[in-house]
Amino acid sequence: MATITGTLYDCGLGNLVGKAPTLKFTLSNPATSSAGLFVTEPISVTPNASGAFSMTLEATATMNQNRYYNLSVTWLDSAAAFNRVDFPDWRIVIPIVGGTLSDIIANYTNDSGGWNPLMVFWQTTEPNPWPIGSVWVDTSIDTPTSGDIRRRKA
Repeated sequence: MATITGTLYDCGLGNLVGKAPTLKFTLSNPATSSAGLFVTEPISVTPNASGAFSMTLEATATMNQNRYYNLSVTWLDSAAAFNRVDFPDWRIVIPIVGGTLSDIIANYTNDSGGWNPLMVFWQTTEPNPWPIGSVWVDTSIDTPTSGDIRRRKA
């Protein structure tokens, strides 16, 4: 099992005190490892009053199949009248050593060898390095490739 830590904030670096936030990790598909069979039952963690959380998950690196975790984050709105939900579009691959959630999201994916394949580069020059699976939008002005959108395949 890998220990995952992090801190949940709003966009102003404020915590969500009184809004009952919960992070839910769900395995993409059932999987096996030497430890046994893993099903897609979500694993939840509730951050403390300062937004910090710590949990353990089975590392996807130990699984016999190519799997990842999906994340959903729920919290109450300001009036505590209904739940708000975020579904980040990340394929979270958990390394054996665990780590902070932000580092894991930035550095591990199951598709592109250490990069988030959903990354989009908005710049005037071709990315270097340009990870396989990521997209480049050429924002240069007055060039033949201006406005082109390309995905690196190999």
